Amino acid sequence: MTRQIAFQYVGGKSGVLKYLFPDNQEAPSFNRYYEPFVGGGAAFFYLAQVRPTQAWISDTCPNVINTLIQIRDNHVALTNLCIDNVRKFHDRRAYWREVRDGYNDITDPLQKAAAFIFLQNFSLYSGRGAAILPAKNARMPRPFQSLSAALQNADISLTCFRSTPIRKNSLYYFDPPFFGQHHTYSTKFDLQDHYDLKLFCDKVNKKGSYFILSLGHHKVVQSLYDGYHLTRIARPPPTRSRGRGLGAMPTDGEVIVRNFKN
Repeated sequence: MTRQIAFQYVGGKSGVLKYLFPDNQEAPSFNRYYEPFVGGGAAFFYLAQVRPTQAWISDTCPNVINTLIQIRDNHVALTNLCIDNVRKFHDRRAYWREVRDGYNDITDPLQKAAAFIFLQNFSLYSGRGAAILPAKNARMPRPFQSLSAALQNADISLTCFRSTPIRKNSLYYFDPPFFGQHHTYSTKFDLQDHYDLKLFCDKVNKKGSYFILSLGHHKVVQSLYDGYHLTRIARPPPTRSRGRGLGAMPTDGEVIVRNFKN
């Protein structure tokens, strides 16, 4: 099974898919999939291969949503722009800084998506999520054709988890910012947001649907989700960050919360 992502993203789940969706797990039956914190889409694109179904994905980051829309609607042109960016970077390392410094001035959605992918994939990040240095290696991007095909079955929305529809016979996957790490994300996500998310999970459960939730191991998590099924896992160390940058997670691991047995 090929694991796919649209781009590298803080807190990405490519490294823990085997814990989220174990091969030997009898997955619950569902008719629709919801993912409010989609990011780079590792979980969505994985399920699109093994359990293709209608989906509703969202994020509060406009750059994420625009990029997913461009992958869905303009994957050939986007692939060519991404390849061109990597070639320019190979020719001139200073090109990375030009893209970073000029990013906010880009108005064309397709050009914006190509620049976003370039910076996400080829940057080292500070503890506050800022791109500070170019990565040493820049490989040519793969064509976005298969990702585009998966996104044809998805509604893509720029909104927070509170606006996610609650439906029967559905599977919800939540990957919010971990406690104390909202500074590495595009928007603040504080303790009240975590309480609200817990109430949202309760509503999903009451509706008769299923949810999976990823969170950093924390005593508040243990308390909030008492009564649900919690699985603690080790988290791989970050590979492209300085300090607590892209991919950095709590040192005491991660917790997966479910309202069904795995």
